[in-house]
Amino acid sequence: MVCVFGSFVIGDPVRILGVFGLGLAAAVLVDATVVRMVLVPALVQLLGPANWCLPRWIGRAIPTTSSRRTWITLRAAAWSTSGRSEQRLPSDPGYPCRRRHPSTAVSEAVMRKPAAAAVSVAWGVAMGGTFACLLPYLLDEWHFHRPLPYWAVAQAAGELLICAGLAPIVQSFVEFIKADGTPMPLASPPRLVVSGFYRYVRNPIYVGFVAILTGQLLLFGSPGLLEYTAVAWCIGAAAVRFYEEPTLARKFGAEYQDYRRAVRAWTPRLHPWTPAEPTGPAEHDEAECRPEIASERSSDMARIKGVSSAQAGLYVRLAYHFTRRSIAKLTGRQTERMIEPLQMYAHVPVLFKGYAKLEQATAKLHHLDNRLHALAELKAATLTNCEYCIDMGSAISRQWGLTDEELLALASYQTSPLFSELDKLVLDYAVGMSRTPVNVPDELFDQLRQHLDDGQIVELTHHIALENMRGRFNLALGIGSAGFSDGMVCAIPALHP
Repeated sequence: MVCVFGSFVIGDPVRILGVFGLGLAAAVLVDATVVRMVLVPALVQLLGPANWCLPRWIGRAIPTTSSRRTWITLRAAAWSTSGRSEQRLPSDPGYPCRRRHPSTAVSEAVMRKPAAAAVSVAWGVAMGGTFACLLPYLLDEWHFHRPLPYWAVAQAAGELLICAGLAPIVQSFVEFIKADGTPMPLASPPRLVVSGFYRYVRNPIYVGFVAILTGQLLLFGSPGLLEYTAVAWCIGAAAVRFYEEPTLARKFGAEYQDYRRAVRAWTPRLHPWTPAEPTGPAEHDEAECRPEIASERSSDMARIKGVSSAQAGLYVRLAYHFTRRSIAKLTGRQTERMIEPLQMYAHVPVLFKGYAKLEQATAKLHHLDNRLHALAELKAATLTNCEYCIDMGSAISRQWGLTDEELLALASYQTSPLFSELDKLVLDYAVGMSRTPVNVPDELFDQLRQHLDDGQIVELTHHIALENMRGRFNLALGIGSAGFSDGMVCAIPALHP
């Protein structure tokens, strides 16, 4: 932005615009360096816990989103886990901002429709006015040209194209407002919007914007607008490919993947898509992750109810937030029951903090190859018959490169050609550790030492032992599958370790 505004000083013959550009360039430079890199972090550090105070009237007026609280969340996690026992947590009775409001108990954007409408209109006017009107005007492209004879026909087509481009933009904004959100990334709706023009194309706002720029190109007959339209489309396509699509896939999981397979990004469908419409060949029944585990229980619900975000204190809510993000990154999905084991631990705050630190430390272990890590954990999960562990472990294993055939062959790994010698040694080690009593022969351990160093063996042992603890904890409390591998292949539970 500094370069863009600075170019007005060099290239614009109008003095007032040059001065205007110089002022904006200086303001952006100061904001990006002094304000955001020095003043804001210093103020957050000085205020400490006071950063998290939210007056009631503000909490009712604005949405609460995960992205908006990222910096506050990071500071809160560091403050709460610093080991300073004399500091009080925000959930303590003496903490000055311990009142909780409904708006602060959720992690997705929840916005009243009038506020969503106001923010959406302001966002649309600001972005559309800047990139569709102001920049083309400042680039001196808003002048009528007639590069070819009978260009009046092209100008009429351009006017129609501008009007047509406004339709998907306006209608898409309305759909966002109906879904209690806005097109802004920081205040997106809590559900996937697949209505209106989104039933025909995945990016109707971008398509409408390009149509408006193309209409301007025909209306003014300016070659410069052709270059500007091409650059604008490339920027929009990059934003969709590298930011929006990964974000939506993490947030909505299989729902977005089904929509993505059925609706193209830039070329509209001839017929509207409906969520019930099949998106591809049906999967075979055995491909669905539905482990049939012998159990005397008749309900899929846990035996006790975990601590919800609305009931939890600030530290627990922060842990929930980061755990959801971490699990979504590992599995590629977000589900309703994805943090159910952690919600159980929240009943005992001391255990909750200790277990959270243990999982954080485990997540930082990277000496062992991901394939061996996945095989060991998933094999231990199948031996404990933990539905949650098998469901989640299968999803993570796919993300780390294991194939569906390998997942299905895990039960008979000793005779399967899909696994290497080292793979089978690691699986044997997981089986021996998961027995009661533990049975790890010396010769097996010596063979492992030929492939792994001491640190890797300790890390492998930790992963298997921790997975056994998770499985028995989840089974005793009745925690079932969370839906990470629904509709896909998962490992087969073992009958006996």
